[in-house]
Amino acid sequence: MKQHNLFWLRRFMLLFKHDLSINRHIIITTIAAIASVLFLYTLVVSNGFSHNFHPMVYLWVLFVGGFWISSLAFKDLHDKQKSYLLLTLPCSNLEKFLVKLILTSVGYVLASLVLYYLLSVIVVVISALLLHKELPLFTPFRNDILVYIRNYFVFQSVFLLGSIYFKRHAMTKTVLSLGCLAIVFTFFTFLTIVLLLGPLGMSVMHVFSAVIGSLLWIVLAPCCWLIAYIRLCEVEV
Repeated sequence: MKQHNLFWLRRFMLLFKHDLSINRHIIITTIAAIASVLFLYTLVVSNGFSHNFHPMVYLWVLFVGGFWISSLAFKDLHDKQKSYLLLTLPCSNLEKFLVKLILTSVGYVLASLVLYYLLSVIVVVISALLLHKELPLFTPFRNDILVYIRNYFVFQSVFLLGSIYFKRHAMTKTVLSLGCLAIVFTFFTFLTIVLLLGPLGMSVMHVFSAVIGSLLWIVLAPCCWLIAYIRLCEVEV
């Protein structure tokens, strides 16, 4: 296969713009939701609650909003009429997948940071003028915010995969699947190690959990991306 048949930058950028255009209603809804959440928390803060609210609010914006958008990334794939249009677009599967991946991962993170910062500026100004209260400005590059973003990139890949596999209620089914897998894995790991090693089992389990956790941070996202891309190719066939 020729290289431009797999990936061509000009075609990729056109697809990127097309995807933004057809999903503008989701973008508008997300902006409205972020604004509503931030202004609601401002009212709570103005009534005497903790002023250090930005990291927690942004955590909800990043995870809930990002997972929701990721779960909708391939919703057209499960609609008979829309799936035909999606699969017959004059671009490769790699380009289709990369557009969805970039928009729901790096794209969402950058957009949410910029949008939340701008909204926080508006909130600070309004609070100072109307409520006569000084509120903190959102700081995008705090250590805790960077940790949230790192974690988002890992877990977002699971929801992107779920958007391809689940026809309806992808976000709910992905959350339930993650919960069930975590419970089953923890139970069998605990049972196996404790039965085989006895009193030493708990110490070994702590070490084992740390090792598995480190591996998951490294391999989970790439594995989900690869499986999602393969599934997208299978659907087209």
